[in-house]
Amino acid sequence: MGAGTTSSGGGPSGAALSTPPPATETARCRRGACRRADAPRAFTTPDRTLARADRQFVDTLTALSSEIRTAAEAVNEFNRILRERDAAAFDRWLATTQATVLRGFASGIINDVAVVRAALSQRSC
Repeated sequence: MGAGTTSSGGGPSGAALSTPPPATETARCRRGACRRADAPRAFTTPDRTLARADRQFVDTLTALSSEIRTAAEAVNEFNRILRERDAAAFDRWLATTQATVLRGFASGIINDVAVVRAALSQRSC
């Protein structure tokens, strides 16, 4: 057993995965594609610019977990809101995100909501 893992098969908290991913080719990363460190990038890169292996990786994980799918959608929507300075959508996003696995992130945003609102109201340079 590695450092930080438990005999239950879970991570440091000891929580086991609810269902193991299927042992199929699409559920595994192939050599040179979709390394663990690349996962955040793969989930936040626009679909049209993703490599095929990364697209398969994202599709597989989002098919396996509704929480992963919801989190990816929320992160991408937040990025869009910031890019487009969509203050009206920010309030809806914040309310919705508080009920997801990203509630901790949303709570942090609430602590700095004045700063985020100010950034959304700034004109782009």
